[in-house]
Amino acid sequence: HSLFTSSPSPVKEGFYMAKFDEISSSESTGSKPRELYVTNVLLTVDEVLLNRMEAYAMRKDYNRAIDDLVEYMQGKFGFMPAVERSVYTTTDRANYNVISPTYGLTLKQLALVKTILDFRRKEFFQEGLRWFDIRRFHLSVRRSSKSRYYFPLEKEDPRKLLQIPTQAIERGLRPNPRERNAPQR
Repeated sequence: HSLFTSSPSPVKEGFYMAKFDEISSSESTGSKPRELYVTNVLLTVDEVLLNRMEAYAMRKDYNRAIDDLVEYMQGKFGFMPAVERSVYTTTDRANYNVISPTYGLTLKQLALVKTILDFRRKEFFQEGLRWFDIRRFHLSVRRSSKSRYYFPLEKEDPRKLLQIPTQAIERGLRPNPRERNAPQR
């Protein structure tokens, strides 16, 4: 795999490693700590930079978006890919089937946004921010699973909607639908 190769399920085997360390309170001792805390940075420089890249792409300011992307890769990975700038804004029309926000994108915007989204997916692993991209861009979610009960989340899958709280449903509010489309196998 290269830096520009994306895979929906890149890890097939291995073990789980937490992104953030757990910290136990000073009161707890032994093998069963009473209170565990997880540190989490709410807004990182990387997130701000990725958001700005996307904003530049949406404004069709491709040079600034690519400058930020190159700076991000240089800072994060310590190298600059030896590719022409046009690589970042070139894609196939088939990608309109992958990314489909409620607003239109030109082919150049689509290429750049798709690249930025792939970096966001990797950067925000285990942070819960991917969900916002899945909802904004109507992305499908496919996981590797051997369970016959697993069905991928398709673009317009109603299971992506957060459910209305039980108390509100009991007072007459209609719950969000949960029926999924028939699996395409």
